[in-house]
Amino acid sequence: MNRASRKLSAFITGAALVAVATSPLAAQQSGTWEFNARGGVAVPAGKLTDASKAGPTVGIGAAYWITPRIGLSADHDMSFLQGKTIGTAQASDLNLWQYGGGAIVSLLNPATTHWLAYASLGAGATTFDPRTTGASTSTRFTTNGGLRLGYRVGRSADVFLGSQAYLMFVDKTDWGSSTTWNFPINAGLKLRV
Repeated sequence: MNRASRKLSAFITGAALVAVATSPLAAQQSGTWEFNARGGVAVPAGKLTDASKAGPTVGIGAAYWITPRIGLSADHDMSFLQGKTIGTAQASDLNLWQYGGGAIVSLLNPATTHWLAYASLGAGATTFDPRTTGASTSTRFTTNGGLRLGYRVGRSADVFLGSQAYLMFVDKTDWGSSTTWNFPINAGLKLRV
């Protein structure tokens, strides 16, 4: 094989590999369900930081794609915030049970790339569960929005990194503010069925 033939063969092989590597696998289609599980760290913000610091978080979610780029989603995040030491007192650990639904949009065309970018916006509720004996739980209205970046690793599986921002509406007399925030930052696995 002469040098020109080897170069042409290498070029055709490289072009074929690029075409295979960038071809869509099993992009979501209308009527597709997706389920995800994730874990990471929950980062409190706003008045929530007065008595709590970051802790572990886990979550699950589902999405139903109405079109290949627009869907409906439901999510549940469980954040386990650690209590801070305030002066000589130790604040209680706080569990946040956050759940809600909304819309999800694929920012990239899933039929043309393995890379994924999703934005979501929705509403739901947060249950505040202080880990102190005798403390009562309370549930408050919550809005949420998020961004997930991922990569399609198989015909029906994706891996992703992302965060959800939960804006919780709380009692101003108890918190000194009418809102506070929680940011679960996580990595996860998503499966299409």
